[in-house]
Amino acid sequence: MSGRIHQIQLAYSQEEDRLLLRVTTSDSREYRLWLTRRFVRRLWPVLDKAMMADTLSVGARDPGVQREVRDYLRREAVAKGDFATPFQEEVERMKPLGEEPILACVARLIPQGTGNHQLSLHPRTGNGLEINLDRGMMHSFCQLLWDAIRKTDWDLMPSRGPVQEGPDLGGADDDGPTGPIRHLH
Repeated sequence: MSGRIHQIQLAYSQEEDRLLLRVTTSDSREYRLWLTRRFVRRLWPVLDKAMMADTLSVGARDPGVQREVRDYLRREAVAKGDFATPFQEEVERMKPLGEEPILACVARLIPQGTGNHQLSLHPRTGNGLEINLDRGMMHSFCQLLWDAIRKTDWDLMPSRGPVQEGPDLGGADDDGPTGPIRHLH
């Protein structure tokens, strides 16, 4: 991905029964990817595990304290994020991955230092998207993902929030009601 992240949007498509991830950059590019239930079910625990591991950098060792620290960091990041500015639809953008969204099948989360990660989302073959997420963006992205999942009937997370263990990242598969679109500016 070239340029800085300008906006991120995650929306549920009832017709497709998938989440549509849209990432726009400061250099007028838009990347669009479909995320299926199975893909998100495998991705979420990896993201959550990375956020829990980040709590070790602030000295949290007890699992209960780690969850509290992770939740505090998420609330802090969300409070600093702009979730109110509407997603800019009318802007003409280049679409490096094509006009139609690609189906994300492969994901990698690579640590880049304290609290920073690179999230790679790709189809089975071909180009995909690499997003550099600092601690705040990681928590904000996860909040967007959690909010989008809650608008589905996928039943992926406990009611208190994203605190579950699961398998590593894997392939996509198709497996709800639609709700308001959430985005991060």
